[in-house]
Amino acid sequence: MRQRTKYKISTAILVALLLCLTLGYAFLTTNLNITGTTSIDSNTWNVYWDNVQVTTGSVSATTPTIDTNKTTVTFSAHLSKPGDFYEFTVDAVNDGTIDAMIENINTTINGNPLSNLPNYLVFSLTYSDGEEIKNNDYLLSEERETYKVKIEYNTDISPEDLPSSNETNTIIISSDYIQGENAIQAAKVFQLGDYVSYTPSKTSYEVGINCTDNNTDIFNPSELNVWRVIKMNRDGSIEMISEYTSNTAARFSGVAGYKKYVGCLNVLASQYETENYTIGSRHFGYNGQTEYIESSSKIISAIPWTCSTGDSCAPEQEEDLGGGDLLYLKDYNQVKNVLGTLQTKTASGANKDYWIASRVYNYDSWELEVTYFGQSVVVFGNSSVLVHYDIRTNTFAYYPVNDIRIRPIVVIKPSIKITSGSGTKQQPYQIAP
Repeated sequence: MRQRTKYKISTAILVALLLCLTLGYAFLTTNLNITGTTSIDSNTWNVYWDNVQVTTGSVSATTPTIDTNKTTVTFSAHLSKPGDFYEFTVDAVNDGTIDAMIENINTTINGNPLSNLPNYLVFSLTYSDGEEIKNNDYLLSEERETYKVKIEYNTDISPEDLPSSNETNTIIISSDYIQGENAIQAAKVFQLGDYVSYTPSKTSYEVGINCTDNNTDIFNPSELNVWRVIKMNRDGSIEMISEYTSNTAARFSGVAGYKKYVGCLNVLASQYETENYTIGSRHFGYNGQTEYIESSSKIISAIPWTCSTGDSCAPEQEEDLGGGDLLYLKDYNQVKNVLGTLQTKTASGANKDYWIASRVYNYDSWELEVTYFGQSVVVFGNSSVLVHYDIRTNTFAYYPVNDIRIRPIVVIKPSIKITSGSGTKQQPYQIAP
């Protein structure tokens, strides 16, 4: 029988900003009542802070120090004017033999929830790559993760938000690590780019008229049964993109198509999930874009923005109104870096283009466009135009885009098991719940 004991370390609040890592340790005991000999491997628990680095440009401050137990980082910084900031990184290290996971991460200011942060301060705590630190994130044995902490004097404030006198704010970040509970076999074995055999459970999905422009289009999710590992998440889940695209095309046209484009692609991608195997999905390119644009006020304006998406006037700042986005670049760069190419074929071997969940406003031609990947490049304009405005006649023209496929991404569970295979194209990993 396994028992859990958690040891926590209390630290005094002595400085303007205090970052503490509280460690918990769950240990295993074995009681054997049957006569025999039991061999138990030795294990160690050793999670600590290491390697504090101050970011260039930070205000002068006391040098961050790590206490002798290596569980607390302490520093004090003085922010004197808007724009001043102090930022540093510190590594959470697991030098033990037992996988650790975050049971709870909590940040307080002056003993209160972080929601009480004054308007004149901006605070952020992320991993070094900008991803959110979450409960149940793993810190595997013999690995390290870099935290990034930043406190900034806000530049976007009104005079009444400014402090009337000098103030000292104490911020405490508590990150409780305990023994990892879930089996995460696959995350320890998989490598980026590995081939995985996974067959979605659905064999047929008929698209409704509210999604694409033809409710007779029928997709067969089970035809996509070869996938590639593109990301291992910190909670042990694994993101995989289909090696091939669907045989069936997804069709969109006009203002309605532009508004529902991203959401409908995600609906289609969700059909490739399977109970007990997956915990999520998205279409390639989706990164928080507005799935369904509600207002047509900008879209039906003759010239809603005075430059194109990605240019100086930044229509993408009104992405929710149809100004387009560059958010697809996260998936684009991830897949290209991992697989070396974005080119692929349909499940049946045809050379067909596939959608990217991203919209574009083209000022030069007054067009609302959606994005897809051609045989070698990202394409928008020409064959991906859904709405065109003719400035000479002050009229709109609406177009369908009919022959482009989908490429889903699924997220498989941390607990998924590998039953066979080596991760190669010839011998992809076989998985089971």
